[in-house]
Amino acid sequence: MDSAAGRGRKINVLLIEDKIADASLVLRVLGGSQNPGFNVHVVAELWRALEYLGSKHPNIILLDLGLPDSQGVDTLKKVSAAAAGIPIIVLTVTDIPQAVLDAIKSGARDYIVKSRLRRQDLMDSILRHTGVEVSLRPEIGGRTPHAEVSVLVVEDNPADLTLIRRMLASQFVLRFEIIPATRLSDAIRQLRYGADVVLLDLNLPDSQGLDTLRAIRGNNAEIPVVILSGTGDQERALEALQNGAQDYLVKGHVDAHLLTRAIARHVSRLKADQLRNREEA
Repeated sequence: MDSAAGRGRKINVLLIEDKIADASLVLRVLGGSQNPGFNVHVVAELWRALEYLGSKHPNIILLDLGLPDSQGVDTLKKVSAAAAGIPIIVLTVTDIPQAVLDAIKSGARDYIVKSRLRRQDLMDSILRHTGVEVSLRPEIGGRTPHAEVSVLVVEDNPADLTLIRRMLASQFVLRFEIIPATRLSDAIRQLRYGADVVLLDLNLPDSQGLDTLRAIRGNNAEIPVVILSGTGDQERALEALQNGAQDYLVKGHVDAHLLTRAIARHVSRLKADQLRNREEA
């Protein structure tokens, strides 16, 4: 689907939200930006949303999962079935990792916690999922201005990638630039342009297991590598650490604080070592 914003027109947004205060907040956030502009249609009940989608085709949907006539992931599934491929961003009050994963698996493109709703987060998500990101950002190797820590996320599962994005976006101590790669070959190409840290899934379409880690290490011996694995096998974790990983975290058992702390610790250690080496040279 062509991006309306990419053609210079306003982005049409369907906001499905029954709480007046939350709807007003979203309207203020979107109304505060003039480029691109937004046309926002607000409905407070699921049946009204489905009726609207029967005749209209917005560019994106912002969805509260708790409506008067529908609750939880079932709400998302019903809207997704009627939305014909329209991107859906969930707006919610909970930040439970399993709830985030369930929403992504059920069709959500993104998941934003209302209590931490920031204009830039919502704008970035809308622009990304309506196709504007491609026209606004440079090709591979480009950097987002003023990002404090650039994170190369090597992950082929869209749900896991989105969960990582949300966890890192929720932290206010550091700002993160996410550089996604779904294959080992993409990650190796991106390493030529640099990153501060790698979050690495060992099992990718073009590489499996510790060979993935060894390939990353073969192309950059210094960059910190944090493994994000679907298994908590202690023997495998030890082998990963022996083969050059700085940390080994298990998906489903890591929260935003733990992930951010691991990244900050290893990036800080690398920068300290680099500074020490320059002083000794």
